[in-house]
Amino acid sequence: SKEPDADFTFFGYGTKYRAMMGLYVRLCGRVPIPPRFSLGIWWSRWWPYSANELKSLVHDFEKHEVPLDVLVIDMDWHQVAYELMEQGVVDFSGQPIGWTGYTWNETLFPDPTTFLSWCHSKGLRVTLNLHPAGGVQPWEKNFPEMATAMGRDPSRARHNYVPFNIGDRKFSYAWFDHILRPLEKQGI
Repeated sequence: SKEPDADFTFFGYGTKYRAMMGLYVRLCGRVPIPPRFSLGIWWSRWWPYSANELKSLVHDFEKHEVPLDVLVIDMDWHQVAYELMEQGVVDFSGQPIGWTGYTWNETLFPDPTTFLSWCHSKGLRVTLNLHPAGGVQPWEKNFPEMATAMGRDPSRARHNYVPFNIGDRKFSYAWFDHILRPLEKQGI
């Protein structure tokens, strides 16, 4: 079998490193620098924290003068069904029920937008832990929009979940537009 052709570029600079980097930028474009917060302290723990418990945790970081840049809220931010998981119940994709989710757990986060605004007022970035393998299930808040975008009838939701397929352009655009962007608009 013939191996595919490859192009190689070699930059030799001797003592002229700056000049070589200038040539590299002309050829490849400017290299973006990661945002400072992304290199900072990230905090995460798999535990069903409420908004108030996370606020208390952030206050503890402040009290002990420990820097914190990113708050990662693990999977309990969304609706979870631990009792059903323990019984081996699976969703339409065959994943443990409640493992994948995109709808806020209103018991733990009764007002997610206000909580996220509070986090931002503390200088924090917030991200949510996602386990997307289960796709978008019919009980998710934004399922009707997602199903419609994928050409599915949301009224036939009982057996009509949207499988996760990030390699499918149509799915990817719909997932970002109807599932992730609404969370970003709230402050994620």
